[in-house]
Amino acid sequence: MGSAKEDFTEESLVERNLENINDDLRVKKDDRLLYKSDTSSLSAHNQQYTELLRAYVFDFRENSNAKRKNKTSMFRIAKGLLIGIPAAIIMFLLLCLLCLALDKVTVIEILPEIVTALVTLLGTFMVIPQMITKYLFNKKEEENLALIIGKIQEYDRDIRGKL
Repeated sequence: MGSAKEDFTEESLVERNLENINDDLRVKKDDRLLYKSDTSSLSAHNQQYTELLRAYVFDFRENSNAKRKNKTSMFRIAKGLLIGIPAAIIMFLLLCLLCLALDKVTVIEILPEIVTALVTLLGTFMVIPQMITKYLFNKKEEENLALIIGKIQEYDRDIRGKL
């Protein structure tokens, strides 16, 4: 161990260093410095926000393109079903009527098949248009997009108001 004089010198040196550190950490009341610090912090925050927004826009664009392709495919399938099922049922009904005319079957034998075919035909024209409307033209999707855009605009307005 050193002498009392050296301990005193080391102790005062430590105290002075602590005071200097505290001075550096203490928030200064300089408005220009505070504004500059706040502005640079806000700038960094905006840069991160912009990167996040770019990533979101990229994902949104990719998802929108995929949805558009899927909607087109789904619409074509639904359109095909809307045309194909009635065409098949009409051919089946014509075949049933032909068999009835040729006395191959009786009305009692063919009546359940005709009723089933007509119910299927009716169901086709009730279900497929509902499916197209519900899944391909979703109103919530547009509302959610409008809400997201509104929140982004609010954020931008708030940020600009503070500068």
